[in-house]
Amino acid sequence: MEENRAAGTAFIIMPFTRELDWLHHTIVSACLAEGVKPKRGDDVFEPGSVLNQILADIDAADIVFAVCTGKSANVFFELGYAWKQHDPILIAEDTHDLPFDIAAYRAALYGQENPSGARETLEWRLRRSIRAILDREQLPKGKALTEPPARKGTPRITATLHNVGRGSRRFVLSNTGTSIVKQVSVEVPPEASSFHLLDNDLPLDVLRPGESVRLLASVVMGGGKSIFDVIIKGMLEDGTPVEFPVKISL
Repeated sequence: MEENRAAGTAFIIMPFTRELDWLHHTIVSACLAEGVKPKRGDDVFEPGSVLNQILADIDAADIVFAVCTGKSANVFFELGYAWKQHDPILIAEDTHDLPFDIAAYRAALYGQENPSGARETLEWRLRRSIRAILDREQLPKGKALTEPPARKGTPRITATLHNVGRGSRRFVLSNTGTSIVKQVSVEVPPEASSFHLLDNDLPLDVLRPGESVRLLASVVMGGGKSIFDVIIKGMLEDGTPVEFPVKISL
């Protein structure tokens, strides 16, 4: 039998819709399995301003979940507030639910066919994220910092396509974040049949912040989508996998 951990608290930021009731239950189940007490905005019954109480609960929580599915304005308002002192666990059905400014952050997806983004594995993946947050070394109360905390790196890789004439293109990968990304590769969807990336140099062993790499590409007329997403994949120094969707227009 798995041993429960010391109790903590979690606040769940999400839309209140029946379609997402199953997701709420999944998050709650993951929290309880790890000894964490979950709370959502509709669990607030104290008198006074509901918004102020929600923000206070976000401040007091050990863990914050944010469900980005549907791009709810209320969710993103509360998520922006939570980010000042938390690393929220983002949850979304698909990468299209993640706006540009947070698309580079890792999210627990549940609308994909592969196990790493499927609904069936979501609770287990949320439990793993909860453990990672609870296992971080916390500064004991009353202890002063002797030096500023290290700034957390932000992974982000972008790509641009440049026309160099006669159907030849340059596909430029750039690390625009503040973290090293290793084993960088590019996944081109089957429907982009007119686009060919000469990926002999992939995967890249490492792409450092500020670095760019040019790859040869070509475009063949007569079929395939002209606008599509490629997925840039890699891993952080600690082995955490990351993905960056990039829209390409031929």
